[in-house]
Amino acid sequence: MKRIIPAVFLLFALFTNSFGQSETLLNGDIDHGGYGGLISNFSEINNSFGVTIGGYGAWLIDHTVAIGGGGLGLTNDIKFDETPEGDRYISFGYGGLYFGYLHNSQDMLHLTVETFIGSGEVNLRYNSDNEDLFDDDRVFVIDPTINVELNLTNFMRVTIGVGYRFVNGVNLEILDDKDLSSPTFRSTIRFGSF
Repeated sequence: MKRIIPAVFLLFALFTNSFGQSETLLNGDIDHGGYGGLISNFSEINNSFGVTIGGYGAWLIDHTVAIGGGGLGLTNDIKFDETPEGDRYISFGYGGLYFGYLHNSQDMLHLTVETFIGSGEVNLRYNSDNEDLFDDDRVFVIDPTINVELNLTNFMRVTIGVGYRFVNGVNLEILDDKDLSSPTFRSTIRFGSF
């Protein structure tokens, strides 16, 4: 028994010392930065061409991983039918958490992968202004994209990419999930410390 206790302490010391040399998130030479940007998404909404525009901001860890938030909203009128009371239009917007991965971000041209995960709202209304609302619904949205990013300057970058917007939970009069889910084409401009 007297020999087992020192042997256990020796193994414990060797075990903890070997893990003490590992890299960690909060210690070591990790660079931190951040950026904000403007997004333009082009996609199909209820069989019509839709433009969603928005913005976002993110904390950038070691030039590679980004965590933040943002949102987008539909900017053009999408008419879905005509009634004796008047034409009816769709409004759509969403926002939430933003996650990004930048591969070899210090190279002038490189790949990025990003996604928005959050909630949104779909409104049906009787005119092209945000008035005369007659139905609305909350939805869940995941909007991943893969991009090519170009470093224009040390503080400004532009991207173009493709993705797919998944929308779930649409329970309206004539719309369902597939009417808002669609492939997307995205362009962004980012400003910050990369």
